Amino acid sequence: MLNHCTMMGRLTRNPEVRQTKGDEPKTVAKFGIAVERDYTVQGEKVTDFFEVETWQKTAEFVEKYLKKGQLIALDGKLCRSEWTKPETGEKRFSYYIEAKSIYFAEGKKDEPEDDSPAPGGFDPFDDGSDFDPFAE
Repeated sequence: MLNHCTMMGRLTRNPEVRQTKGDEPKTVAKFGIAVERDYTVQGEKVTDFFEVETWQKTAEFVEKYLKKGQLIALDGKLCRSEWTKPETGEKRFSYYIEAKSIYFAEGKKDEPEDDSPAPGGFDPFDDGSDFDPFAE
């Protein structure tokens, strides 16, 4: 059987990261993403919201680099969680995406957009001479 999800969307909140209990604790990160559909309904954009969960090294990456509003792409699988409501005994369930890989889907917003040299004054195309191979 095939269970594979690939999505691109923006984080709806900062990731929540925690450690599981037990002899070998594991890192888990949870966050939401908003995914715009590629069509509109009566001129309005349609957006779907998904919960995402990721584990271990991917969760550590999420904790270190991702924040609310950031555009990401992810690969993973759709999972179902079941529980019983204690007050009523009613069975409940929800779906979430367990992400295996997460990628940045946009550049840094604080990067300079001009052709200035890299920080520290280093310009790989400047050898210090005035030589211009295209000058006549």
